[in-house]
Parts: sequence; structure tokens; C-alpha cells
Amino acid sequence: MSRNENSCKCLRILIPLLISATAASAIADDIWAPHEHPATVIRKITGFTEPARTLTVSSEFDGRIADVLYDAGETIPGEYNQAVPLARLDDTFARLAWRRATAATDTATQQQHETEARLDLAQRERAYRKREVDRIEALAADGKIAATERDAAEFASDTAVLQVKLVQTAVELAAAKAAEADVAVAEAEERLRRHTLSGPGGWHVVERVVEPGTNVQPGTPALRLADTRELAVILHLSETEVAALTAGPVVMSFPHYPSLSRPATIHRVAVEHDLRSNKREVELRIAGAPPITGGIEVSISLEIDASGDAVEIPSAFLGRRLEQYYITSETGESIGVIPLSIQNGAAWVAG
Repeated sequence: MSRNENSCKCLRILIPLLISATAASAIADDIWAPHEHPATVIRKITGFTEPARTLTVSSEFDGRIADVLYDAGETIPGEYNQAVPLARLDDTFARLAWRRATAATDTATQQQHETEARLDLAQRERAYRKREVDRIEALAADGKIAATERDAAEFASDTAVLQVKLVQTAVELAAAKAAEADVAVAEAEERLRRHTLSGPGGWHVVERVVEPGTNVQPGTPALRLADTRELAVILHLSETEVAALTAGPVVMSFPHYPSLSRPATIHRVAVEHDLRSNKREVELRIAGAPPITGGIEVSISLEIDASGDAVEIPSAFLGRRLEQYYITSETGESIGVIPLSIQNGAAWVAG
């Protein structure tokens, strides 16, 4: 039988002895009940902070970059998330299109006013022809006017009614063209406005991709931005580590800033695990503030149950003769053990 097997056997003898002492309510301060203290390990896991949110500012149109207002490393001024101009495209053709659309809407408005005036005149003509028919009808009833004159008056009245309908249709068409011209002006104004590339205030410029004079296509990145008010830390954890992480509050420490620590929240736990490592991707979030920004090393400590049936015994209960460790039972018997690990003032011993 190996020394390790002897130690495990001895410890299994020791544990009942200590349990019986507990049952007898005779535990002294110098007696340790190993069965109440399963071995645990503090596992330190490190990662790096990164911005929780990033943004790529791109051009919506093809054209030439006229100006870039910020460089990499600069913070965009203004209120947080308020739109701030970052770069501008050459808007010469966009301004010409806006002027053309404005002129077209002026023309459409004039045509609308003209057709409305024609409608007013046609309505007056219709009313006049109606009164004329009424007068001729009275004269025709007395036999004072020929039937042909009455028919001509009625025809003229019908023509006036039809003319009103035709002009009303023209007025509606002119109004539709005026509305369409207004939409074209609004579209030209919006297109002109979008020749200025904007980004949220309070964010940081991570990369300046283009320079003035660069010809770009729709979707060409101009600047990359990052929001460091909230930082993310991506870790890959085993199922045991995920369980330990979710069991209590998470506190992050910073190896390069020993005096700092910050609480973290669990933002996301991947529903799938990596097939190679059998680990899950976990995203933690912390508040960002100088000096803690992106790219800072962080660490968390997780208390993990040690594998197997090991128990924890304080080092004060371990004796040592030469290379042999031993513990003393309640009866004073020395029992040799082989510690699996000794750290933080305690030893792990297989039960």
C-alpha cells in the first residue's frame, strides 16, 4: 500500500473520531472537524477591459472627403450621445441639387396658384351660364325667344359645368406636383445634411481611417469610435467556474492598480460552449472611469470546490517529523498524512 493510500486511510479514521467528539459536545479549541471543511481552491482568472460599445462612422454617399475634424485619441466634445459633426464630404453637387429642387417647388407653387385662379374664373362662368339659362327659359315659356337660342344657352351652361370639373382636376394635379416638389426639397436638404458625418458626444476616437481628399464609396468607414463609460470583460469559463461566478457578487481587481477594485455585473453567458475547451463565453460589465479604460488587465477570484474527497485542515494542526506530516487524533495518536496542497495557512488532505 502506498504512502498516499495510507494517509487517506488514516484520515478516514481521524474524521469519525472528530465527529464523535462533536456529538459529545466536547470539542475543544484545538480540535478541528475536517468533514465540515471540504477543500476549496481560489482560482484567479484574468482578462482585459474593452469598450462595451463601439461605432464605425461611414459615408452614405460617394464623394470626396473635404475635412476630418478629429484625430485618434481625442474625445468628442458635447453632451453625452449628442450628435457632433466629425467629418464632411464635398457637398457642391448636393447644394446644386437642393437649389434645383427649390426652384422646381417655386415653379410648382406658381402653377398651383394659376390653376386655382382658373378654377375661380370657371366657377364664375358656370354661375353666369346658369343664370342665363334661367332667363331664357322664362322667355321661351312666353314664346318670346326661339328654341334654338334656348338650346344654345343650355349647351353653354353644360360646357361651363364641364370646364369647372376639368379645372378642378388641374388644380388637384398642380397641388400634387407642388407636394412632390416639397418632398424633393426635403430630400435634397436631408441629403445635403448627411454630407456631414456625425458621431455621439462623449465618445472617443479610436481610429481615423480617411484623410481630406480621400474618395469614398457608400459604406466606407471614416472614423471608429468607442464608448468607455461602460467596459466589457470577456472570459471563457468552465461550468464549475460559471456556477461559482453566479453564486455571489463579482468584484474585479486591477493588477496594475492594486488599490482599485470595482463591482461587476454579469451581462451575458453564452448558451453554447466551445467544443474544444468545453468552456462558455461570459461577458462582464463594469463602469469605466480613468484610469480604468479599455485594454486594462483585470482579475477575478472564484472559490471552487476542490475535486475529489479532499478536506481542509489548518496548518497549525499539522505536525512534521523530517519529511513526514502527521495529525494528532483526539486520543493523542499521531496519524501520518500526505498533504495534496498547502496554501493560505491550510492544507488539503484526501479524505
